[in-house]
Amino acid sequence: RRIAAGLRSFTLDADTNPGRLNLYERRDVLVLIDFAHNEAGLRGLLDVSRRLAGRGRVRVAIGTAGDRTDEILHNLGALAGAGADDIVICEKHHYLRGRELEPMNRILREGVAASGYRREVPAFPNELTALQGLVKRARPGDVVASMTHVERNEIRDWLTSAGFVPVSPDRLRARLAAAAMDAG
Repeated sequence: RRIAAGLRSFTLDADTNPGRLNLYERRDVLVLIDFAHNEAGLRGLLDVSRRLAGRGRVRVAIGTAGDRTDEILHNLGALAGAGADDIVICEKHHYLRGRELEPMNRILREGVAASGYRREVPAFPNELTALQGLVKRARPGDVVASMTHVERNEIRDWLTSAGFVPVSPDRLRARLAAAAMDAG
């Protein structure tokens, strides 16, 4: 209930609140773009995604800056593995901050596996291609969420060109009500 109340009062406009729970929809597939750069942010992103998905799947693109500790990277993977049905890595080449990409991806994957998730976790070279890969697999009722730090403008432009529209507060309320009915 608290999340639903917060979402009702939250501005979903990518222009006024870029990278913070920006929500788009096309043919009953929701895309949720959020900065989510740490464990608390990913936990919140997954919680909102799960509530919006109802019986649908949660598909998430994970990735963060390279200056996070191995423990934080592992925990991000574990959170994704416990909270999502489909996981990919969105690499952030501009934010490696001295870390090498493959070891970072390995730690994320180890965290995912530690949660019990057993599917492959592919890596995409950037946030946009990771999102596009998840959207291709999405079905009506699914929520595709992305930890987006770098390519918010490119993603917004692609979503618009692909027919996604921002979700209005009224549409969000209807989606939350339908998800709650589906869940129980």
